[in-house]
Amino acid sequence: MIKLIINTITVGAVVFAQTAWADDIGKSLFENKCAACHGAAGVGIEGIAPPLQNPDLWKSLGGNGAKYFAGVMAGGLAGSINVAGIDYRGLVMPTQSYIDSAELVSIAKYVVQTLNDSPAVPDLALINQLKAEPLSHSQLRAIRKGEK
Repeated sequence: MIKLIINTITVGAVVFAQTAWADDIGKSLFENKCAACHGAAGVGIEGIAPPLQNPDLWKSLGGNGAKYFAGVMAGGLAGSINVAGIDYRGLVMPTQSYIDSAELVSIAKYVVQTLNDSPAVPDLALINQLKAEPLSHSQLRAIRKGEK
């Protein structure tokens, strides 16, 4: 019985350590590839890029959150967005399709799970699919508005 408890604790500690390590990778990638525009911890930079730390957005996206996030990373997004009463006009989020797909998954986990407490993380298959066939900016805008 004691051996079983010790093994269970050990397995739990290993899973926790692997999860924390994965979170650290996503955070590090975000800081190196995304924070220059989206700010530290994804809080946005007024006039440059909207916040990615936006739990209300992720709730409103519902089941389309993973598709939206993967679509923006794979195909970019241009135009204007209003977040919390702040207009981001002439926004140009360039495609990030040159970044390794596994790294994009790590970034997505950090942004979606860690910063927004949402389960809508795109998986590797979805990111690869949208890299091969990116959504149009109008399709992404429709998803953001809840139309798709």
